Amino acid sequence: MSYAPIEALARELADLANRVDPAVADAVGDRALDAVGLADEAWQLPSPLGSVWVARSRRGVSYLCPHELDEFTSEFRARTGRPLRVRAAGEADPVLRQAVAGADGRGLEVDLRAVTGFQREVLEAVREIPAGEVRAYAEVAELVGRPRAVRAVGTALARNPVPLLVPCHRVVRTDGSVGQYALGPAAKVALLRVEGVAVP
Repeated sequence: MSYAPIEALARELADLANRVDPAVADAVGDRALDAVGLADEAWQLPSPLGSVWVARSRRGVSYLCPHELDEFTSEFRARTGRPLRVRAAGEADPVLRQAVAGADGRGLEVDLRAVTGFQREVLEAVREIPAGEVRAYAEVAELVGRPRAVRAVGTALARNPVPLLVPCHRVVRTDGSVGQYALGPAAKVALLRVEGVAVP
C-alpha cells in the first residue's frame, strides 16, 4: 500500500502555514493544527533587551517580542492564525539561544512568510548588515532596487516579525540619528551601543 497521497496531503497542509484563517483555526481546533504541523513552538529566552518570547515554525523563527506570554500569543495568533506550543527554555536549539542573546544569527533560518514580497526583500537585505555597522534607510532602498521607496523601507522594518534576528536596529536615518524601531527607540539605542556603534 502506498502512502504517497497521504504524505503529499501532509505537505500541502504544512504549506498552508503562511496564515491559517482564524475561522478555520477555530473550527478545527489547536490540536488538529498541531497534528498537521501548523503549530509553532515558543520559548522565553534571554536577550540584550531582557527576556523575549520567540516562536519557531518548521521553516524557521517566525515571531519575536518582549511582551508577556498572553500578549505574545495573541499577537502571534493575529498575525498567523496558528497556535503555539510553549516549551522550556532549555529545549531551545543552542544556535537559537545564542542568536537571541546577541550572537551572529545570519545562519539561523527565519520564517518570513507572513510578510509581503517587498518586505521580505528589505528584511533579507537588512539581515546581511554585520554587527557594529549601520546603513541608512536610503541605502537599504538602493539595495533592494527601489531607491525612491525609503518610506516603504521604514514601514517594512516596522513590521519586522523577528527583530534582533533580522537586525532592523542597524538601519538609521541619513543624518545618523536612530529613527524609529519596532521595539522602541530606546531599545534601538541600547542595541547599537552594545554593538559598539556611536549613537548621536
